[in-house]
Amino acid sequence: MLLAALALFRRLQTTAFLSIQLASTLGQVADRGREVIDHLYPTANGLPHPVGGAPAADGPSEDVLWPDRAAVLQVIDVPPVIRRARQEDVAIEFRARPGDTVPEAGVLAVIHGSHEPDLGSAILAATRAGRERTFEQDPLFAVRVLADIALRGLSPAVNDPTTAVQALDAIDSLLRPLAARELDIGRIWDEHGKLRVSVPMPAWEDFIAVALDEVIPSSGNSTHVRQRIRRMLEELIEHALPERHAALQARLAQLGPC
Repeated sequence: MLLAALALFRRLQTTAFLSIQLASTLGQVADRGREVIDHLYPTANGLPHPVGGAPAADGPSEDVLWPDRAAVLQVIDVPPVIRRARQEDVAIEFRARPGDTVPEAGVLAVIHGSHEPDLGSAILAATRAGRERTFEQDPLFAVRVLADIALRGLSPAVNDPTTAVQALDAIDSLLRPLAARELDIGRIWDEHGKLRVSVPMPAWEDFIAVALDEVIPSSGNSTHVRQRIRRMLEELIEHALPERHAALQARLAQLGPC
């Protein structure tokens, strides 16, 4: 029993030590973010997919209002929403995406077309909200967390550029797979080419903005950090699709000479 107690204590000690190591934290955030990216964006860009489509139905539009206190939208259970949209021949346009804060009485979604009275309640029932953002359907969340860690490392109070560089390494590991994947996943058509459900998912510009638009101005005179940002941008330009180069070139211009 004594040996078992010592082994358990040693395991708890090791776990506690790993939990306060920065590399372990960055790795966990990056790994979770990569799981979300691989789940939401499984295919390379350039594969055939719809690029347009008429609304599912003409007619009146109705706002679906958030009935509770302000909360963070965490999950949208899309399949049942699609089924109802097909059954009632309507289009459902979400105005918020997972990770957004929906205010009390704010517009969560808009129903386009005539529908049964309970459709709004069914849409609300297909969502989950809470006090904080979660990784599950929010691909920007991991990038946001890593960018915040980089900003703390660059703050005058901490002044730890090495931490910022480690966070940028983790950000790079998430942007690279996104650079060549199909990101337009928020619109869903039926077999007749009618748009049934749309969710405002983040675009390439959104990922780059969250990753770098606060970090670049905060990098100041840290040559180490600025060189890492430059290298990341230059390598992403080589890897990304041509239509995504403009966002990267703009950040290179913002970075200026290192």
